[in-house]
Amino acid sequence: FGVRIPVLRALAKKIKINHQLALELWNLGYRETKILAGFIADIKQVDDKLVEKWVKEFESWEDCDQTCISLFWKLPHASEKAIEWTKRKPEFEKRAGFALMAVLAWKDKKAGDEKFVGFFPEIKKQAVFALTQLRDKEGIPPLIEIAKSHPEPEVRKQAIFWLGQSNDPRAVETLIEIARQTR
Repeated sequence: FGVRIPVLRALAKKIKINHQLALELWNLGYRETKILAGFIADIKQVDDKLVEKWVKEFESWEDCDQTCISLFWKLPHASEKAIEWTKRKPEFEKRAGFALMAVLAWKDKKAGDEKFVGFFPEIKKQAVFALTQLRDKEGIPPLIEIAKSHPEPEVRKQAIFWLGQSNDPRAVETLIEIARQTR
């Protein structure tokens, strides 16, 4: 185990598209077999049931990202799946949504900007949340700045919510200040 991605890609080129083999490889459950499955699966035979099964079975950033890069971005409803998955709790399902957004921006040359603008609200929401996860409350100052001055009300609202959850004295002061300004 520990086969490098270029070796798996070379193997996939030799195998070509083989959907039945892809299903069998995925079910073995190993990193390499899952990644190779994503490389050789036939997108024409990938239905929503299979997509949901695989996304729920991601176990690492690598099987998640590689499957999105090689296969899921080709789904006719990939944009909708990307947004849906970013709202999920399980780590790799959520990651799949963001990975899919990134790969669509990279590979979907036919798509107009409006397709990607639809991703921004969830990206901003998750960026605000990410600030809450920083150690030693390092995210509090940027959250305060966002709560006070971000041009989008929904983003400010998210920052205010997370400041309220923080129990940080700086957050309390800021929330009082914002409340006084809105009177």
